[in-house]
Amino acid sequence: MGVLGEVTSPYSVVLTTVASAEDAQRIAGKVLDDQLAAGVQMLSIKSVYTWKNARVDSDEVLLLIMTREELYPKLERAIVSVHKYETPEILTGFNWSKQHRLVEATVGAR
Repeated sequence: MGVLGEVTSPYSVVLTTVASAEDAQRIAGKVLDDQLAAGVQMLSIKSVYTWKNARVDSDEVLLLIMTREELYPKLERAIVSVHKYETPEILTGFNWSKQHRLVEATVGAR
């Protein structure tokens, strides 16, 4: 157990979103072909977020990628190498690749 009862594990689920099913298939194929993941689940979702000081409301595909924690750096590089977004969000536990966006988007919180 980690701090405050947090369970630690050598395994991880990594999340990222893409604009289309085709983009999701491309990323899934890449990480599976490179043996960086055991499996990828793809879910159609509705996203609402702030991007470049504007509210965005879009349909996306959420990828849940099952991997080993030690492979995260290679997995992130593989995702970024084929991802179409300017700055893809890649999350695993509290290791959010775009933490600065969270800070920027919530700086005016009351």
